[in-house]
Amino acid sequence: MALIDSVVTAIVQGYLDSIAREPGADQAPLPDWTTEVEGLKFGLDSRNIYLAGLRIPSVVLALLPIPATGNQSKALDKNGAWIAEDLYRAASRSANLEDFKEAIRELRERKQREKDIERAQRERADSSQAGKAKRP
Repeated sequence: MALIDSVVTAIVQGYLDSIAREPGADQAPLPDWTTEVEGLKFGLDSRNIYLAGLRIPSVVLALLPIPATGNQSKALDKNGAWIAEDLYRAASRSANLEDFKEAIRELRERKQREKDIERAQRERADSSQAGKAKRP
């Protein structure tokens, strides 16, 4: 039985590896494992974990120290490593998106400050020229 399990595992792992090598495989959208139960969202998507109306960033799950004992760690290494990779990728995308949004917000604020300064300088120049014109 163990030999059959090993053969099936090797075949499936080879298939998954060949899919991962395809161009654009790293750009594929992450799965959405969520559902609605009585109006509340439960599950995991590319950015958050949903529990009874609570939304937790998925990066928190990657940071949890989850102990594994005995055969559980071997099973996780062989069969669940793709879940961990999925979670790390989702957390990375989430963090990158938040960083991007923050950078855009800061850029817009800086541009607005620059426009305000330019407008103030023009108004000051206009008012000083108007004052010179009245003095003759």
